[in-house]
Amino acid sequence: MNEKARRHIAVEGCIGAGKTTLARGLAGALQGSALIEESGKHPFIHDFYTAPDAFALETEITFVLLHYHQMVRELPKLSGIVVSDFALERDFVFARLNLRVPQEEALFRQIYSFAKARTSAIDTLIYLRAPIDFLAQRISKRGREYESRITRGYLVSLNAALERFFVEEYNGPKVIVDAPELDEAKNPQYVKSVLRRLPPYSRAES
Repeated sequence: MNEKARRHIAVEGCIGAGKTTLARGLAGALQGSALIEESGKHPFIHDFYTAPDAFALETEITFVLLHYHQMVRELPKLSGIVVSDFALERDFVFARLNLRVPQEEALFRQIYSFAKARTSAIDTLIYLRAPIDFLAQRISKRGREYESRITRGYLVSLNAALERFFVEEYNGPKVIVDAPELDEAKNPQYVKSVLRRLPPYSRAES
């Protein structure tokens, strides 16, 4: 598939921010395709939240390879506008937070650099900024067993790390959205409100 015929919008944010819901909503509104993270295929995610230090390396390497696989195997099959609920850069942020052994950090960076060099750049990134209480409530409400082990301290650290990277360090085209504003009960037109903030090429192709 010709990359010039495809526009890739990625939705990022902390756990529980509403990435998947917004990605699906935008893809539908733009008559595009949604590329959804396959976290259910991750073999170490349950172990990580039980013993983070023991399974950090396996977890971070597996996530970057899962995302890489989707970016190089599934994304090229799609044309028009594609909206994903992840960006490869999130793996860099998680690894920077969770890996503490220099040799493990070096191994991850080698794999991440390989993957990053072989995937196309995102056209527009949407970052969902969210307060901790909002994230904690959403995580509790969706009831994933392994997420019940996420401590508030870890959530605070992760949210801060993601915001620091995507708001301050990420230098690609981006739109920052307050996640609580995307509550369909309070704002039924939340998808349209985000669409109005996207670059003209995205809206023109809808």
